[in-house]
Amino acid sequence: MLGHANHPTVLGLFDRIRELLSERDLQPATLDELFGTHRH
Repeated sequence: MLGHANHPTVLGLFDRIRELLSERDLQPATLDELFGTHRH
């Protein structure tokens, strides 16, 4: 799932998203972490 932290929909669902991550034992990651890249 990709979400922008400043988008109202994501902000309104933040608690539920956090619950789902916990229930499914998932770890949040940045795109750089996912693809093994980095930005300055």
